Amino acid sequence: MARKQVTNNHAVFRLAQALKRYDDSNPDVGMGPSYGYFVEQAGRELLLSTADYDGRHVEDLMKAAAR
Repeated sequence: MARKQVTNNHAVFRLAQALKRYDDSNPDVGMGPSYGYFVEQAGRELLLSTADYDGRHVEDLMKAAAR
């Protein structure tokens, strides 16, 4: 069985999506955090530096997935 690996961008994207879904299910009053906030939070959770992934690209992926 071959192992499948994902890119850092994809890992950050999937975790950022999950974090945003969790935040959306527990809304506060007012606008929620930006996509960039979730991307940065996901990168920190995965112990990645900002040089390890393309944050703007991940934000674009999140925006496209939300449409």
